[in-house]
Amino acid sequence: MVKKFWSNKEESELKRMYEEDGMAPSEIAIFLNRSKNSIILKIQRLGFHHTIEQTKNIKSRMAFDQKNRKTNIE
Repeated sequence: MVKKFWSNKEESELKRMYEEDGMAPSEIAIFLNRSKNSIILKIQRLGFHHTIEQTKNIKSRMAFDQKNRKTNIE
């Protein structure tokens, strides 16, 4: 496994997407071409947090996506 270091640009993008845009780690992983786990670990190390409203929105989006996936499969 190759260890990929984070650039300052990636860290600032992560901060913008996570704290300002209120995106979930799984959504950010797609844009930054990183694993969900690497996103989560970096968020924890940098001490980023969502607001309560952002957390509610993420849960709502994830539930909607799950519901859509089940409907499209059937």
